Amino acid sequence: MHKSQTKHWYDSALEYALYATVILVPAVFSPWFFTVFSAPKLLVLRMLTLLIVVLWGCKMYVEGKLVYVKDRLNMALVFYGAVCVITTIFSINIWSSLLGAGGRFIGLMSMLIFLLLPFFAINILKERKKAERLLVISVVAASILALYGIAQYFGIFQDAFHWNQDPADRVFGTVGHGNHFGAYLGMHLLIGVFLLPGVKRSGLRALLGLGLILQTVALFMTGSRGAIAASVMALIFTGIFWAAKNRKKLKLSFSRVLLALFIVVAVGSAGVSVFRDDLVKIPVVERSLQTAELLSQGKVPDRLSWWMSAIEMAQDKPFFGYGL
Repeated sequence: MHKSQTKHWYDSALEYALYATVILVPAVFSPWFFTVFSAPKLLVLRMLTLLIVVLWGCKMYVEGKLVYVKDRLNMALVFYGAVCVITTIFSINIWSSLLGAGGRFIGLMSMLIFLLLPFFAINILKERKKAERLLVISVVAASILALYGIAQYFGIFQDAFHWNQDPADRVFGTVGHGNHFGAYLGMHLLIGVFLLPGVKRSGLRALLGLGLILQTVALFMTGSRGAIAASVMALIFTGIFWAAKNRKKLKLSFSRVLLALFIVVAVGSAGVSVFRDDLVKIPVVERSLQTAELLSQGKVPDRLSWWMSAIEMAQDKPFFGYGL
């Protein structure tokens, strides 16, 4: 093997540190912390990021150079990091922008970590096979957490916890909030759909397929209308893009695609008619009906009022904003 192609111990360590990040950060939580979900996740995230930085330093020291992939995403990450720094400098509350609000900790320090991780992923997982492996590991982890979320909905393995919110109302998994868990599941649902055709091993393909079903079920149990709407729109958009790119193949199998769409619509319509009373009890349906009732009474939903406030803030400080 050529010297430049030799794989050193720190290369393997960097690779596995990234794998550990996509598994541990979404999974970890602890009742020993005041913020059961945020603080443990942030602690694990910072420890793993620090480990990656140290290993990256070892790599530069041993090899005597900084090896990185020249990619436009790297430039975008640097630009966004600069924006975060500028908004922090001009913040109306410097400490809140540096450290984040109490219980959330999403300040400048956390934002820079979020930007460092994709930078490291691009520059460490240069081979397509390694990048796909990271995505597969992340989707499998999301599937396992989705299974836990479904168990949470039915009260399984919940006796030891005293949640201040009933998980059956809105499943929050190991993330701590239905909206955040829904966004996490929706993201992996989309990734999994596009990974599935490229998986060669039948056993892994079946496992991923089962995982996507579990994620879909758990996604609706979160009651997160934003996450569900975003997932559906993303699937439609990417589906149209894929169809345009593979239109020649689609022409050959048009009848099969049409038959599949007919089956989906028919089964969905039959399910709605048969389980109409049960559908009303689903968190996302129940929340939508409650919002419609509030609107009919002339009340403004909190989410809409937040958007109105955000627009006013943007008009007041359009360039530097109020801070992170």
